[in-house]
Amino acid sequence: MMRQIIRWAAAAQLAAVFAIFSCSTLFAADEPSSKVPLNQRVYVAGRVYASLSEFAHWQNVPNIDVDAAYRAYLEKAIASEDRTAFSLASMEFLAAFKNSHTLFIDMALAQKGGVLPFIAQSIHGQWVVTESMSPGLNAGDVIE
Repeated sequence: MMRQIIRWAAAAQLAAVFAIFSCSTLFAADEPSSKVPLNQRVYVAGRVYASLSEFAHWQNVPNIDVDAAYRAYLEKAIASEDRTAFSLASMEFLAAFKNSHTLFIDMALAQKGGVLPFIAQSIHGQWVVTESMSPGLNAGDVIE
């Protein structure tokens, strides 16, 4: 029962965040290795930043200067001409919030890379495996 509750809560959080940070609609017909025009990269980066106040809950994240982090992200986003580099820069920026539900998903990249053989969640400040289909990796293992 607890596993179902955790799975449902994770799906609900992911659905809310996915709607904001997924770039699948912006890059729908593009291949993961395709070039992304500068104006589109800046537009998406701006949308990501503008959405932070509603979804990131960054106010409680210790030791983060959001403006400095965004400036560094924007530099990477502007320099990242291909879709993979841009999406990875976006993922890195949002990972800095360390709240387990603020993320950037590029569905084409996720599909190309496949699915991880485990599910992990942030529990008490650590990433803990909650389900695993991989030999040698068990529920309860901490990812470092």
